[in-house]
Amino acid sequence: MTKSKKELKTEKMLKTKAETKERRSSLDCKTYSVKIDSSHFNRLTQEYFKKVFLEAKWFYNYVLTQDFKTFDTKIKEVKILNKEKVEEIREIKHLSSQMKQSIFQRAIDNCVGLKASKSKGRRIGKLKFKTIVNSIPLVQTNVTFRIVSANHIELQKLKQKLRVRGLKQIKNFEEIACATLIRSCGSYYLNVIGYEKPKSRVLLGDIGIDMGIKTDLTFSNRIKLDCKIPVSNSTKRVQRRIAKSVKGSKNRWKLRNNLQKEYAKSSNQRKDIKNKVVSYLKNNFEIFIQDEMIKQWQSGRFGKAISKSAIGEIKSSLKNNEHTHVVPRSYPSTKLCYKCGTLNTISLSERVYRCDCGYTQDRDIHSAINIILAERKEFKPLENDITSSMLKYFKTIPNIEVNIV
Repeated sequence: MTKSKKELKTEKMLKTKAETKERRSSLDCKTYSVKIDSSHFNRLTQEYFKKVFLEAKWFYNYVLTQDFKTFDTKIKEVKILNKEKVEEIREIKHLSSQMKQSIFQRAIDNCVGLKASKSKGRRIGKLKFKTIVNSIPLVQTNVTFRIVSANHIELQKLKQKLRVRGLKQIKNFEEIACATLIRSCGSYYLNVIGYEKPKSRVLLGDIGIDMGIKTDLTFSNRIKLDCKIPVSNSTKRVQRRIAKSVKGSKNRWKLRNNLQKEYAKSSNQRKDIKNKVVSYLKNNFEIFIQDEMIKQWQSGRFGKAISKSAIGEIKSSLKNNEHTHVVPRSYPSTKLCYKCGTLNTISLSERVYRCDCGYTQDRDIHSAINIILAERKEFKPLENDITSSMLKYFKTIPNIEVNIV
């Protein structure tokens, strides 16, 4: 019995998908962000970037009003409600067919996520309409987007080649999977996802990391890091101006945009710290951390201290590392004396751990060593030259304080 064209096409797609999955299984997945240079936009390109995110919002909100099973992503017009709550028909000119399919798939994925949350007993509601959309998936390489040179890319439905900064980051990619077009604080970015060959690593030894409020990171080799980015004076100044501005005014909208830029600066500084610290640790050490309740710290009495710190981002990145061992949060890393095995009660104000057996140690360093001993039979201190090189590296990272006890 001969197969139909549709069955043959489906069979070919499944075969190609399996081959791609097999090919990428031995590669590392990486994401790099490149900035689109808007200073060279012509009139049509300016209009494109002004409209494409607006049309993405229209299309997503229209999808939520339709039946997913019978919805046709090839439509060129959508119905929306204007400011007067009157239904209007708007034409979709700048979104390509692949972009529409991706936005439709995003709505489906959101529904799947809600269903998973409901199955866990959580209270959920309906998907809400979006007032703004700042990201558009570009799922098909060389169709929805294409890299044409070392400094230029092309987007579907856009004639002008776009000048970008940062494509050198992806020179080691074996293949590019997809990308996402991002709008953030008036600038445009392309987050490129690809696969590259895993790098060979020579680990220098074991290192335990204790995370806390007073000191963000304390390592078992006696190094302490503080990764706090305080709220800048310019951010406070803009917040005061917003408080005095008239609600709904154009000036207030401009000030809110400026505030987003100020927050983005702080966020980028924290990301820079996280990337440099995590990259160094992952490439050089077998890592031992405890599953600390950082989210509860932030929702409790230490909210301001945690919001200024990069500790949460560092922890989540380290947990995904193959060379990281995560100790359960119930393990008494602070109370347990690893010399005699006694559990001693110690308050938050006490910064030195003391045991009746005569053992005395800095509280955080003691905890970092205990985290290693939860997984290892013995603790082997790192050599002095490794500690000195580690200290030297951390001192080159801006916006962090480095100390050694």
